[in-house]
Amino acid sequence: MKTFTLEIEQAEDGRWITTIPELLRVMNYGTTCDKTIAKAEALALRVLAEDRDMAFQAMSHRQDVDAMPQ
Repeated sequence: MKTFTLEIEQAEDGRWITTIPELLRVMNYGTTCDKTIAKAEALALRVLAEDRDMAFQAMSHRQDVDAMPQ
């Protein structure tokens, strides 16, 4: 199982900011620390699922191309 780093900080305006550096598309703001962590975790799962689906589609497309008559 792969683990990720969750970075949490509080902005000057009081909002909480959560990022996962290994997943560049995961950055979230929230009114509480717990909320921003939960939202970041949910976003990370969506990003990982999307990346997995894109990789699977690329593999499927490659297999379709490889199966085409020359």
